[in-house]
Amino acid sequence: MVLSTLGYTPVLGYPAVLWGGLFTLLLLIIQVSIAFLNLRMGIHTIPMRAHKALGYVILLLVLVHAALGLAAYV
Repeated sequence: MVLSTLGYTPVLGYPAVLWGGLFTLLLLIIQVSIAFLNLRMGIHTIPMRAHKALGYVILLLVLVHAALGLAAYV
């Protein structure tokens, strides 16, 4: 009950779970960009360790996003 209330609390007119999903998608795009720049373009400004660490952060955010989104239906 608390998770569904938290997930669907309006933030700037939209549910918090929507903002969490958009933030997670943005981080995923950044992660893919790091891999693309390192492997295809040869630009090694951001190390691949950052790519791996960002992957773990994204995984955590995806799980939180899913829990908040599904909490209303359980």
